[in-house]
Amino acid sequence: NAKIIVSSDNNHLTMSGGISAKILNSAGPEIMEELIKLRPSKLGDVVVTSAGRLNNPIYIYHCISIDEERSFSIFNSEISDNDLNSCIIGQAVSKCLHLMNSMGLDSIAFPTIGTGSAQIPFRTAISGMITNIIKFLGSTNKSYKIELYLHGFNYEFSIEDYFYLIELIASHKEIVNLSHKNITCVSDDLLPIHQDATISQTLHHSPF
Repeated sequence: NAKIIVSSDNNHLTMSGGISAKILNSAGPEIMEELIKLRPSKLGDVVVTSAGRLNNPIYIYHCISIDEERSFSIFNSEISDNDLNSCIIGQAVSKCLHLMNSMGLDSIAFPTIGTGSAQIPFRTAISGMITNIIKFLGSTNKSYKIELYLHGFNYEFSIEDYFYLIELIASHKEIVNLSHKNITCVSDDLLPIHQDATISQTLHHSPF
């Protein structure tokens, strides 16, 4: 029921794999007609299109998690791939949330960005996402509904990942001030683990 769904894609916005391909299949070819006019994009950017034939969402936010030409260089040898991936995730999630706010919308559904074709490790992705979501929610008095869909095509989600997620959320002291917000974490494959009113884990199938 989110007004925005998020897709993870390459810098040419082809929507050719994973979650993005499923969204394109449901939304229809008119989405590609919009994306062709917006190519190419940059790593970490977010491109906004309509939701095409999808009924519930109004917009699709396309997060760029793959640069097919790898058209950038890392000059600081101390910057690792994990650092780069964290930066990509953080920038994309932050842009999605601020776009949602600036467009006057109040609900968004995220996949675990970059864990498919971009091969970003699950824990790197979810850590960057949770950190930026909590930072955003802590900076506003508005109420938002944010859904995280915890599954990937190239990653088997485990019960240990659930506990990692819960510990990650609990490690943010800001969470105690976010009881009026709504964050839902959803997995297709695991039984739900219920926390307090701040975090609810629900079992159902992905809308994508």
